[in-house]
Amino acid sequence: VILQSDFDSRESAISHISHMAKQLHQSLKDHYSVTEHMLMITCSCGIAIYPDDGESAEQLIKHADTALYKAKANGRDNYQFFSREMNVAAVERMEMESDIYRAIENNEFEVVYQPKVSISGNRIVGAEALLRWHHPQQGDISPERFIPVADETGQILQLGDFVLQQACALTSELWCSNENCDETDSLSVNVSPRQFQQDDFVEKIQRILAQEKTRACCIELEVTENILIEDASKVGEKLRVLKELGLTISIDDFGTGYASLRYLQQLPIDMIKIDRSFISHITDKASDFAIVKTIMSMAKNLDIKVIAEGVETDEQLALLQLLDCPYYQGYYFSKPVSREVFIGMIRQQRAASA
Repeated sequence: VILQSDFDSRESAISHISHMAKQLHQSLKDHYSVTEHMLMITCSCGIAIYPDDGESAEQLIKHADTALYKAKANGRDNYQFFSREMNVAAVERMEMESDIYRAIENNEFEVVYQPKVSISGNRIVGAEALLRWHHPQQGDISPERFIPVADETGQILQLGDFVLQQACALTSELWCSNENCDETDSLSVNVSPRQFQQDDFVEKIQRILAQEKTRACCIELEVTENILIEDASKVGEKLRVLKELGLTISIDDFGTGYASLRYLQQLPIDMIKIDRSFISHITDKASDFAIVKTIMSMAKNLDIKVIAEGVETDEQLALLQLLDCPYYQGYYFSKPVSREVFIGMIRQQRAASA
């Protein structure tokens, strides 16, 4: 805790403390040599000012702590001032945490499925399993609101198990029990960094696959680029074990993280998903078109499959077809649909093929 006083105004306090926070950040930025290891300290600061942010020491410390968590949420290694809006957000976050716990107990979560489609044949080749929350009072709550809280609190582990179990059960019903695994590339499930880092992650997947009698080749695990840079050797070993089990591995939101070509060469990656931010402007931004074209070329040379997400228009699909992109998903074909609707889609496609 750093305490400063004797300022003429709030503005002078803000100016002085901002300068001090930057100095502190710069001072700690130096590398330290400890037992032949180079270490670096990052500095996250939360700041509260008397009397606007609190009239007692207890309030000021509490509000500075709230601002500190805001600094960490913004990527760490920065400083944030407390504001009443931040305090409201902190209360909402605590309420969200307890609501998620209650929602798990009351089975308020549902898994929906967004079809993945072959561009050349315009047929469904699988789907992405997505989590949705139907709150009894607030209605549908966006995953962008509850997933970060669930991830931070560890509730994502329970939710992740639920999504995988539901996806495996549907996969077995549609394909594995009928020996029609060749009809789909995979049903894909998102894996959070916290899930992936669990020591029993592989065993848990094996247990759910066995429990639902699901062939591993019908399940695709989508990991983010950020997972790849945690500990390359450890991550690589876990991915190889998953690959040996028969699972398909894909990188989600490719192009927005920090994965390098080296990771694509060294790790057992089967597919990359081009992030929707590039697809949404592929028709009007030459730079986005160039990025997608480069990804396609790179993937082809590395023998990695590609799927584009967020496709919404004829023009976007036409350009992807021009670039020989084999698969896509997005509102152009279908929004995420319920389990029952997706089963109906597959049955209708089978009937048409017959």
